[in-house]
Amino acid sequence: MKKSFIASVASFSVPTLVSAFVAVFCIPLVSYLVPAGDFAVINLFFDYGVLFALLCQLGSGEAFIRFYNEADDRSKRRLFSLSLLIGLVLVVLLGVIVSVFFPKGASRILFGQEDPKLLILLTLYVVGVLLYKFTSYRCRMDENARQYNIEQILYIIINRVAYVVPFLLVGGALSAVFFMTSLTLAMGIIALMKEPKPVLVVGGSGSGRILSRLIRYGLPMTFLAASTNALITLNKVILANMASFDDAGVFALSLTIANCFSLIPAAFNVYWATYVYKNHDEKQDEIRRMHDCVMALTLVIVAVIFLLQNVIFFFVGSQYEASQKYFMLVMMLPIQSFIAETTSYGINLSTKTYINALVIVVALAVDVLLCILLIPHMQAMGAAIALAVGSITMLVLRSVFAQRFYRTISHPVKSAAGMTLIIALCAANCLWDWGMFERFLITATFLVFALALYRGDFCFMTSYLRNALRRSRVE
Repeated sequence: MKKSFIASVASFSVPTLVSAFVAVFCIPLVSYLVPAGDFAVINLFFDYGVLFALLCQLGSGEAFIRFYNEADDRSKRRLFSLSLLIGLVLVVLLGVIVSVFFPKGASRILFGQEDPKLLILLTLYVVGVLLYKFTSYRCRMDENARQYNIEQILYIIINRVAYVVPFLLVGGALSAVFFMTSLTLAMGIIALMKEPKPVLVVGGSGSGRILSRLIRYGLPMTFLAASTNALITLNKVILANMASFDDAGVFALSLTIANCFSLIPAAFNVYWATYVYKNHDEKQDEIRRMHDCVMALTLVIVAVIFLLQNVIFFFVGSQYEASQKYFMLVMMLPIQSFIAETTSYGINLSTKTYINALVIVVALAVDVLLCILLIPHMQAMGAAIALAVGSITMLVLRSVFAQRFYRTISHPVKSAAGMTLIIALCAANCLWDWGMFERFLITATFLVFALALYRGDFCFMTSYLRNALRRSRVE
């Protein structure tokens, strides 16, 4: 029996639930046990691994997802193999060049210390991340939720919380990143061995055409695929070098807390891309309706986070408490990612992916410029403002261009008003140390405006969920 939309999303949501639980668990663990400077190095190592894995793909991961459903079984294996090999070859080549010719300078800029071992570990780590990512992509496209969930959960546990054990037993950030590298690489190799046979198909007729198609479509997508990680990583690197690694560590924990509340967006995003590519011709009205539902849901999530923020930071160690002031500015990054899932696919469907590259360049330029201008005077608050403005810039530009090719926003004025409310509440959090009663009044006022804008969509979602639950009981 074919799964419903909600069932399909739910089947891929287990890792997101685990990720949220791990994030909640590691907030007090890390903030009390790991000094901010060490946490900055460990967190940046993780960020570099993900960012370099995405950049070295040259967009082949996005191209793989885009063209997978159009290929036969043999071509799917060739598509998988060529997409993966693009990344592996590039990361090994770049890793060798940097480790041999720029070992001290590169490690000092990236980690604040001259230790070439970190660069070697980073190269191996990126290889492991690439193996994990492409096997996960294939599981998503084949709707193999079981293997996808296992890989995701292991990756989350290894890289988000388990590293604390070697850190405490051995000491130092190096022991933590060695642990992360070893287990991530081992997991990636095992996942590759479990791929459908033949595991790798490279030669044969059609390989050149597939490789050309991958690069032609994927290359402009490179910046888009890495955009979120680039914004996060650049701000932390600039903050670490222009202020201190302690500031970067505190800022990094605020991002960890923000990711804790991306549970619904992350679960939705995993399934939605596949759904849009399969159904954009037949179900455009449904895809348009989803945008309004996502906007309504985002308003509620932001309101709840604003109201309960003091409860959240009650569990944060004193060294990291300063992040509460700018925490909701950092939230703009997962917020824009969630909303962009329902506004930006027109660019991909039109195959004019160079537009994404231009948009990301502009957004990153805005972010970096604001970091350079604000961090010397405002430290981490300046990095948070830059991140928020860069995120908004990226969302607006991608949405405007995408709507020209595939309309998913039925009421632009309503969407603009909803986004204005979100930005206003996130900014208000920075202006004053609000008490609980004041937060309650502000939240209530915010929700009144949200209900006025999206009353029909709230009713639709309530009715849809009620009917879905009724059907599940019958089945």
